[in-house]
Amino acid sequence: MKIITFSGIDGSGKSTQLARLRERLESDGKRVAYFHAVAYSLPQAAKALFSRSNRKPGTAPAVTKSGTLGVVLRQAVLLLDLVRFRRYVKDLEHEGVDYLLSDRYFYDSLVNIAYLDGTSLATRYAHYASRLIPRPMHAFFLSVDPDRVIERERAPEQGLQYLRDKHELFSEASTLWSFVTIDASQDPANVTAQINTNL
Repeated sequence: MKIITFSGIDGSGKSTQLARLRERLESDGKRVAYFHAVAYSLPQAAKALFSRSNRKPGTAPAVTKSGTLGVVLRQAVLLLDLVRFRRYVKDLEHEGVDYLLSDRYFYDSLVNIAYLDGTSLATRYAHYASRLIPRPMHAFFLSVDPDRVIERERAPEQGLQYLRDKHELFSEASTLWSFVTIDASQDPANVTAQINTNL
């Protein structure tokens, strides 16, 4: 089974491009599964199970502040999620799934932890955890100028500085873990074409 991931700040077009790729693969007769690292996380999964909200998984506003204990808990939960994910991948392979498309991946979780901790991705924890993450066949970083995103009618509520800081961390992640960086400020059709070229 091949894993293809999409990373980037809110408003970079990850969901749109994933949906287009899924449609293309399924039209070719491939079996495709969808994954969202944030929604898969143990706390989010439990919250969704017991919540009566109609909000789609993974669409809750991002956390922008956390104390030391909160960061440590997120670090521990990520390691547990990786153990669960490896079992999940085996189940999908057993079911004959050809592709797993991920809207955000565990690298995004490391970016979130680094943001909340006020550090970079050059930490001992990030290095250790990244080695446990199953390597995707293709990892795309949809790069878009935060200043352009914040000007949109439905701009992310976390604000411009949040988007700038996260974009910087994603750029660092792209270099560290060899993502394919695509300029997502282009017309979505051009972005789709570049993704297809890299597959």
